Amino acid sequence: LPARSFTVTFVTSHGTLPNPQTVQRGGNATEPKLPDEEDYAFKGWYTDRECITPFDFAQTQINNDITLYAKWVNRYTVFYKDGGHDKSTMPADEKVEEGKLASRPTDPTEDGWKFKSWHLNNDYMDAPFDFDTPITGNITLYAKWAKTWTVTFDSNGHGAAPAVQTVEEGENAAKPTDPTDGDYSFQGWYTTAECTTEFRFD
Repeated sequence: LPARSFTVTFVTSHGTLPNPQTVQRGGNATEPKLPDEEDYAFKGWYTDRECITPFDFAQTQINNDITLYAKWVNRYTVFYKDGGHDKSTMPADEKVEEGKLASRPTDPTEDGWKFKSWHLNNDYMDAPFDFDTPITGNITLYAKWAKTWTVTFDSNGHGAAPAVQTVEEGENAAKPTDPTDGDYSFQGWYTTAECTTEFRFD
């Protein structure tokens, strides 16, 4: 039988429609790759409009006219808000395919504050957001912060001073190891250089 050609027609609801392909009997069609759209991700070509049966370009010989349908899935946006801390280092908003997980971003930072968690509500009365939650729509996550204070230790000219501590507001500083000086006995930590008011770590 003389060679006969067939037409492969493409149908897509998003992006640029590929041109039909003319393929000789028994040959293979060439797969057009469509770039992701802002709100949709391209997931391949299928033989049915419902996009249930994928089409294998490498293994399927073309022996009749066929129509292939592009499958798309929604892409949603995870918006990250600074919770009123506009001097913080915030992550970029993220696009996530429907049903997949958002990537936990690096914790933002801001001088004088400690990042605590991400929340769906900006009153922070809800539980912290679980990044194992599949994304099914656009969401906004708000950063929750705790005020921090610096506790600095001055050994008053005797021995090595302990390291500076950063402590959340309302929490306790950790009592450091007592400094030592061969000719002196350490007597405690005080809030004044004259050592008149002893500091209680509890």
